[in-house]
Amino acid sequence: MPIDKIFKAQSLRRQLLLWLLIPLSVLWLVNALVAYRLALHSANSAYDRSLHDATLALVDQLSVNQGHVEVTLPQVALEMLEADEKDRIYYRITGPRGEFVFGHASLPLPPSKVDKQPLYYETNYLGSQVRVVALRVPLPGVSGQFALIQVAETLVKRHELVEEWLLNMVLPQLLLIVLAAATVWYGVGRGLRSLLQLRDEISQRAAFDLSPFAPQQVSSEIQPLLLAINDMMARVGNLLNVQQRFVADAAHQLRTPLAGLKAQLALAQRLDDPAQLRHALAQMHTASEQAAHLVQQLLVLARAEPEAQQSAELSVLDWHALAQKTTRDWVPAALQKNIDLGFESDEQPHWQQGNALLLGELLNNLIDNALRYTPSGGEVTVRVQRQAAQLRIEVEDNGIGILEAQHERVFERFYRVLGSEQSGCGLGLAIVREIATRHGGTVSIQDAQAGQGSCVRLLFPA
Repeated sequence: MPIDKIFKAQSLRRQLLLWLLIPLSVLWLVNALVAYRLALHSANSAYDRSLHDATLALVDQLSVNQGHVEVTLPQVALEMLEADEKDRIYYRITGPRGEFVFGHASLPLPPSKVDKQPLYYETNYLGSQVRVVALRVPLPGVSGQFALIQVAETLVKRHELVEEWLLNMVLPQLLLIVLAAATVWYGVGRGLRSLLQLRDEISQRAAFDLSPFAPQQVSSEIQPLLLAINDMMARVGNLLNVQQRFVADAAHQLRTPLAGLKAQLALAQRLDDPAQLRHALAQMHTASEQAAHLVQQLLVLARAEPEAQQSAELSVLDWHALAQKTTRDWVPAALQKNIDLGFESDEQPHWQQGNALLLGELLNNLIDNALRYTPSGGEVTVRVQRQAAQLRIEVEDNGIGILEAQHERVFERFYRVLGSEQSGCGLGLAIVREIATRHGGTVSIQDAQAGQGSCVRLLFPA
């Protein structure tokens, strides 16, 4: 996927905006709801006082004449009571026996009993929502008699006041949210500028340019990622260097037998003596065997590499059966060199998960090395034993042995012990260590128990 599409798919700007705007929007809605409740309460408190004052004005106009409640309200006072530019005012006075006395007879009575305190409530009257105050007042000059006074007002001014408060409170906050989003969008763009420059630098680099990037080029949050990339490129560079050295060494090692084969072929073309011709053919056969053995070892080593191991087929195998079969396969070669090849085991299955082909090659290389460096009449022993929580595999010989100073060097690729007079390619023990490591094991070289020769020991988790 192109880098531009990756950045678009995982836009940091969008993620930050979502994480910012979603909580802010929720908080803004909650604040708008709280502000509405507060504005409505404040508006009701302000206009409820006016309703209460109108109720008290009607109380002053009450009188009792021959047991009947009367209201002596001049027309001017009535017009002043009902005068309002936006809202309509309704009122009703009810006598002590529930009889209608004055005002709007259809105005609904209170939903509950009115006591000493004024009762405020909302109801629907003449198709409009109204706010009503109901007040129970004693009749003048009559003991124990009370009248009910109700004054209602439509809610136009209240709604206008609430809307004004909401606009004054909520709109500036909404504007702040928009400005915050714009600031984040711009700020993230500025912050990503160094990352985009790094992207351009990466895309313009040559394929084999693995030099590290300067961490100072990006912000502190991106520096750990850049350091990880530098570390990965360093490891890739080391791997490429190892591969290049391996290819160079392999080319050098192949060049020798191939050059010898070419020289012997050229010599054989000029020979007429059958004996000399047979000698040249024998030399050519030896050179071809060396080249074939080297190619075979290189293929095994390639299969043992970590990348190949990731796709290698694993199975549960029995080390006892595998070692016994592999040892049996080398018996003819041992008899040809007059070497006593033996096998020792506790005769119990030793199960382990691994790649049977590679582990077989591991044993083949160990036995082949032991037979190569053991003189005629010598002994080579293969052992499989369980040792505590480990499985121990040993290949011991009484050959020329390996000096202690060379115990580690013999595991290097293409390293051969000097003075051995053997035609090995120096890859056998390197392959053994590679395969053992990939299966969670370790390999080491010990002196033989008899004091002469060497013992290659493998330890695997049991």
